Amino acid sequence: MKRLEEERLISPQSFVDSINPDDVVAIDSTETYEELSRLSENKVLPLPIDTSKSVPLVLQAYKNQMFTDVFDPKILYLRKSDAELSWGKA
Repeated sequence: MKRLEEERLISPQSFVDSINPDDVVAIDSTETYEELSRLSENKVLPLPIDTSKSVPLVLQAYKNQMFTDVFDPKILYLRKSDAELSWGKA
């Protein structure tokens, strides 16, 4: 297991568009978003969420240093602040 990209928020369509020809997507449901339901069946690995199996995955991620320091969060702004949006508009 390896990190392919830094975490970020993108639209479902952007996610679908970013999938490379050799990629396989492990996902619990393609029914949540219409865009995901358009993925070809050979691209989707159904992955029902089973928390009992998540512990080995978390340990593997930790061993590969794929973790975040919860005491040093990255601020992720979805939009500009109201002050930035109204700057110079008066």
